[in-house]
Amino acid sequence: MNIKKYLLVAGIIGMMVLFMTMTEDRRAWLLSFDVDEIQDMILVYGVWGRLVFLGMGIFRPLMVIPVSFFFVTGGLAFGTLEGSFWALLGMAGSTSLIYLVSSRFHRMFRRIVPYKYMAVLYNVTEKDLMPKIFSIRATPGMPFDSISAAAGLTRLPFNRFMMGTVLGMLPKGILYTYLGENLDNYLSPETLVVYGILIAMAIAPHLYKRYKRKGKNHQDQLKKMEETPGKGESK
Repeated sequence: MNIKKYLLVAGIIGMMVLFMTMTEDRRAWLLSFDVDEIQDMILVYGVWGRLVFLGMGIFRPLMVIPVSFFFVTGGLAFGTLEGSFWALLGMAGSTSLIYLVSSRFHRMFRRIVPYKYMAVLYNVTEKDLMPKIFSIRATPGMPFDSISAAAGLTRLPFNRFMMGTVLGMLPKGILYTYLGENLDNYLSPETLVVYGILIAMAIAPHLYKRYKRKGKNHQDQLKKMEETPGKGESK
């Protein structure tokens, strides 16, 4: 278990302890907050509220804001449709910024970005580039900013990389913003379905890799069995 997992576990335990030690009035307020009231408060700021949120999206990596949290906040603030739009726009801005900066300052980013993320992109052909980026972006839990930096370091075609990124973020982003809009009803059947879809999206690539690896091992065994009689006859 690495340090990030320790921090995540510690954070969850800390939130549980905080909730349990709250006064009854504060706990009741936390459980009964209304998303519509929060959205009404933000709408008072009009276009400025949206521009501030967009700026947070573009400079999100500097503020160390997780991607999922940013999308959920967009849904909480603006609703699913508008929240998805502004969150995707902000994420596209931060992705472009990281890509351009990492492609310009190679030496610095090569020390920061783990090689395994660059290795994933080095062997991608131009034909498979968009499907590969789409699958990476659509999978919850993938290191978003590290992949953006690796794309800049490996000099992937910017337009195709961005198109794969936006299309890959779209389904996941809509699901997260939907959860944000429904934070005051987080155990409804609809939100439980969304949780299930996100979990399935996170697990599916790992199951596919495992299935593909087993298929390859089976083919290798069959090939060895076919080659063995030939070797015996040659002797």
